[in-house]
Amino acid sequence: MLELEYLIENSLNSKLYFEKFKDISEFKKLPFIESNEILQRPFDLLTDKQNTAAKIYFSSGTTGNPKTFFFSSEDIENISNLCKRFSILEGISPLDCVLIILPMALWSVGELTKMGHVKTGASIISVDLSSSAFKNVNSLLNIIKPTIISSTPSILMKYIEKYDAPQVRIVETTGEKLTNKMRKKIESAFGGEVYDAYGLSEAVIGVECEKHEGYHYWEDYTILEVINPKTNEVLKEGEMGEIVVTCLKRNLMPIIRYKTGDIGRITRQKCSCGLNTPRIYIEGRKEFSVELSAGVSISLSSIKEVLNKIFGETPQSIEISITRKNGIDNLSFKIIYKVLKNENLIAQALQSISIDFLDLVRLNLVEIEVELVKSFNQVVHKNIIKIIDLRN
Repeated sequence: MLELEYLIENSLNSKLYFEKFKDISEFKKLPFIESNEILQRPFDLLTDKQNTAAKIYFSSGTTGNPKTFFFSSEDIENISNLCKRFSILEGISPLDCVLIILPMALWSVGELTKMGHVKTGASIISVDLSSSAFKNVNSLLNIIKPTIISSTPSILMKYIEKYDAPQVRIVETTGEKLTNKMRKKIESAFGGEVYDAYGLSEAVIGVECEKHEGYHYWEDYTILEVINPKTNEVLKEGEMGEIVVTCLKRNLMPIIRYKTGDIGRITRQKCSCGLNTPRIYIEGRKEFSVELSAGVSISLSSIKEVLNKIFGETPQSIEISITRKNGIDNLSFKIIYKVLKNENLIAQALQSISIDFLDLVRLNLVEIEVELVKSFNQVVHKNIIKIIDLRN
């Protein structure tokens, strides 16, 4: 594959890949790229020492520091064309009007989604989550009467009870785990069929077809592998493991054999929709994470890290109850600790779990409560975080 050969050879112009790739004769033997390497060394991934980035986006790392992503004009064009394929597969045409409700400033997904739709010829209106228009979505819906809505599952769930506008034809979701229960509620409220897309800040990957049997992806854009997360052995088709992604169309900041932390499987069997493209099924995360609005997730290790900074050690035991009302996630922390501290100050410090998490708090999409106790009524295990998720 010439594109893969060029990608690997070009990657050697970056400091990080030059250090890692000692033998490029076999793709399957190339070292993996880890999340922390992107987080800590973004400039060392650049193949152009002059940094000719047309776009720079950020995405929160699980420890609170943002990952930085650089895109050349050619990278943006390539990824926009892939997003166009998503739109066409869903059945979007120049006759459609698309309302996009996604973070549009620092997160790449909102803008790339918009560009993909523009390429289909559809009319586009984009609303950033932090804009004043976000508070008046119903007014916008009644004025423009979109046929398509594109957002995250949690944002759409927030508006189910408030939704008072014409029904749409298609609802696009991305950025978060979509449960079957959420899908049914969204389709019932908005009227349109839900098409979910799968990707990360590091890579746009795939989208559902009308059969909703996994995410179709295109191998001229993306190479996916599934590995044993403990041994790094590449697994056979259909076996469950950690997803590894290589982006063939990103050259300024190459993503080659990146370990996503997502658990899933691949099938190459022909889909009942008629397409022969491979599909990926996502089952969860290698490390358990709490999924929140706008594609934000927080891992248990990141919660522990922040609590360690607050207390100087990991508290004896932590119980986190999660509820959702009117689209707002409430995280109630009950923490066993021998010395009682100011609970309000701890709640404020917990906002530093990540920049994206802090944004959700500022947008009133997340509330934090803290209760310090000297013991629980039940038996507890030391240094364990217990999650009680009471959301629908």
